[in-house]
Amino acid sequence: ETAVVTGATGGIGSKMAHELAFRGYDVIIAARNAELGQKLVLDIQRQLENSNSTTEGATPKPTISFMEYYADRHLSALDLASNLTVLNESSPVTCLINNAGIMGKSEQLSMRVNLLGPVTLTLALLPMLMKNCNEESSVVKIINVSSSAHLRATGVFDQENLSSSSK
Repeated sequence: ETAVVTGATGGIGSKMAHELAFRGYDVIIAARNAELGQKLVLDIQRQLENSNSTTEGATPKPTISFMEYYADRHLSALDLASNLTVLNESSPVTCLINNAGIMGKSEQLSMRVNLLGPVTLTLALLPMLMKNCNEESSVVKIINVSSSAHLRATGVFDQENLSSSSK
């Protein structure tokens, strides 16, 4: 089975990619920074090679790879989905972790990355995920990672207009 982790080149995403690999998932690191993505691929592969968790005759070590993905570009989600459809033939995608996110940038960019990006990617992958769930008798997981950063946001919504529109 394959897990796709967006924004996995640092922080929680990187930790999730490591953990999924050690649990036997093939892992696709989907991120915008190819240099960091390839570095993470090599790091996880090295750790898997050095681990004592697999012995001769055990299940094969998972495949770790990088695919370019820009959460703020809807065509990037479609490209990623297309590439994953090809890969899906040999290792079904059963886990999508929408982890890519930004904070402190423009409101428009934040909305594209934090909201529209995960929605677009999920919708692009949904037919394949549903097929995998039905054909493989697998449980498909879609996980959306978020933060409490919205609690520090000011001026994003006009509270007065929100209150008056609900009357």
